[in-house]
Amino acid sequence: MDLYQYKFPQNKLQFNKIIPQKDSYILVLFGSFNPPTIAHLRSLESISNFFKSKDKNVIGGYLSPVNTLYTQKNLESEKHRATMCDLATSSSSWIMVDKWECTRKSYVRTFTALEHFKDEIDSLMKKKKIKTNIKIPYLCGQDIIDSMIEPNGFWVEERVLRMISKFGLIVVQREDPLPSKKLEQKIKSTFLNDVKDKIEICESPVESSTLARSLIKKNLSAKYLLADPVIDYIKRNQLYRL
Repeated sequence: MDLYQYKFPQNKLQFNKIIPQKDSYILVLFGSFNPPTIAHLRSLESISNFFKSKDKNVIGGYLSPVNTLYTQKNLESEKHRATMCDLATSSSSWIMVDKWECTRKSYVRTFTALEHFKDEIDSLMKKKKIKTNIKIPYLCGQDIIDSMIEPNGFWVEERVLRMISKFGLIVVQREDPLPSKKLEQKIKSTFLNDVKDKIEICESPVESSTLARSLIKKNLSAKYLLADPVIDYIKRNQLYRL
């Protein structure tokens, strides 16, 4: 398919997981993906595990490559980056690549891109006559929080507040719990305090065999932490179960 013949991908959306009384989420990771890495994909699996541990449903996920007009040194074309994202997500049962953002004729702000996903999902829900609210929070690392609160930086305070108020924010924290507490203090000491109830911190443990065993025991995803053949072998032999 020609990259510019845009069609919203929905083939991996898991509508069967929707339970009306439960919160359902779609996870969208924005970035240059120049190139996409295992860490990008593992972060989505970690956030999915985070929600599942809170008894919330994740019905799908997306990588959304940034527009080529984004100012990054050595940024490859949208065609190459989108193709690499397709390859990277090919073995995933729930992560897709949405090419709307990277094929626009101008740079797309994060709020606008989130609205695009919300409109597409709402339209799908209407067509399928599914009456439920799907949440699509903005996902980021602590470095983005730092850039959000930087005076006269890239982010505009009122736009940040509007985005978080409407969509919510999930911050992936890759350190131990102590820095997470410092991150909470940082949020409370800045304008982000106004929307602190819409911000959640997802602690992503250090990746190790210990973590893999723990995830398997809890029936959570270890994909992109272990190789697929290893995961298949563990499942077949029922290893590391409680």
